[in-house]
Amino acid sequence: MRKTSLSTILFVVLVSFSLAACQGIPPSPMPTAGTSQPQATATPAIPTPTATLTSTPTPPWPTIEPVDENALAGLELTVLHPWINEAKTSFESLVAEFNRMNAWGINVTPVGAGGIEDVGDKLAENGMKTNLAIAHGYDLALLTSTGELANLGPYLYDEDYGISTEYAPDSAFYQLSPLATYQEYWGYLPIAYQPGVLVYNQSWARELGFNQAPRSPGELAAQMLPAAAEKLQDNDIYNNGTGGMWVSNSPIAALSWYRAFYGKFDPAKPVLSFNDQAGSQSFTFLKQLFNEDGSWVGLQEVPYEYFAARLALAYEGTLDDILIQEGYQRRVDSEDKWLALPYPTPDSMGSLSLETVSIGIAKETPAEQLGSWLFARWLLTQKAQERLVHIHGYWPVTDDPQDVAPDYAKAHPAWASALLEDVRLTLAPEAQNWAYGRLILQDAVRRMYALDEEYIPTVLEMLDSTLQELTGENLNEP
Repeated sequence: MRKTSLSTILFVVLVSFSLAACQGIPPSPMPTAGTSQPQATATPAIPTPTATLTSTPTPPWPTIEPVDENALAGLELTVLHPWINEAKTSFESLVAEFNRMNAWGINVTPVGAGGIEDVGDKLAENGMKTNLAIAHGYDLALLTSTGELANLGPYLYDEDYGISTEYAPDSAFYQLSPLATYQEYWGYLPIAYQPGVLVYNQSWARELGFNQAPRSPGELAAQMLPAAAEKLQDNDIYNNGTGGMWVSNSPIAALSWYRAFYGKFDPAKPVLSFNDQAGSQSFTFLKQLFNEDGSWVGLQEVPYEYFAARLALAYEGTLDDILIQEGYQRRVDSEDKWLALPYPTPDSMGSLSLETVSIGIAKETPAEQLGSWLFARWLLTQKAQERLVHIHGYWPVTDDPQDVAPDYAKAHPAWASALLEDVRLTLAPEAQNWAYGRLILQDAVRRMYALDEEYIPTVLEMLDSTLQELTGENLNEP
């Protein structure tokens, strides 16, 4: 199913965005000599953000099927996971600890895949062939319509087997937890968060005269432009056009910018829509920053060498980039201090959009489902969450990163630096066909960079119509 769907997606995208087919993104914009301040149009007017509504459980809610605990004794289960090499060994050790320590004698066998993208492919092509699967939340969300996943809602709120103290009430993430966002249906349970962040060279910024990291789009533009101008003034003509923010053209970056301009989605609607005020303002800001030479696209597909060589003051990244960037900094003996930032917002509070690594449970016998749930719930314990951080390098879901894994946070200063006080946190709309909607959004942003600003409304219209068409096709698939 996944291969067919992706082929359809790529075809429709190429047709839908044929307006830009003959235009490419230049590898690096050429800053105009002497340009050092952002244009007034770089930061459009911004709407007032809307608060996120939550609810609390109201009895009666669905309950789990009764299970004699004797049926759990010696229960054999399997879990599909994405980790390889050292991470695979560490996860197998973590599972072995559960097998030794659990009071029911449940034995879980890890089944490895070739990475998290491979897990998604296996789930899409073969469905749930194991009792549990750890994958991107958006890949697990695709299985909810097939009826292969058990509803975790009854388990989450069960009086005997549910959650209660796993999530720290004072954590920044508590607002996203099942305890704060009660709903009767949960197709999968997040066990880690992957945020979109901006990786930022603090030392170079200070040399340019900026003692504070940018918190608003205007402040970001004001710092990126002088960095680009500096490259015009040195004796190296080959670095002209660099210096500002390196553009990743990644789905999480596109979503992060949309959310930074207060973009929101209606959870009652299965089709995502970006053709609104936030979409227009985020696209316009990015296009104007690009035109004013505050951002650029490199020939290399990864930013690490550019950043280490001070060819990019910042870049659109994720937590996956942190350890790799540390290696590049050591390789060139860089003494620069750098950190990760939230995406800047007009109110200067900052915004972080989070995708999830989640665990889903296959619909099986009541005993198998309960046994699988007990393992999934165990992954929310303090000890398991800390060890998972060392396995995947993402943020835990139960408490603030520096509290769950203080040693990891100390060893990697940029890892938790984007989680500033009062920063706005939002989850990716994974249940709303984000698995392929993210690819359509990514392509639309890429096309936007290649077109004149006047075509932004057309790109947004095409983006929404493509999402509508693909969602309709997906819903009608046998």
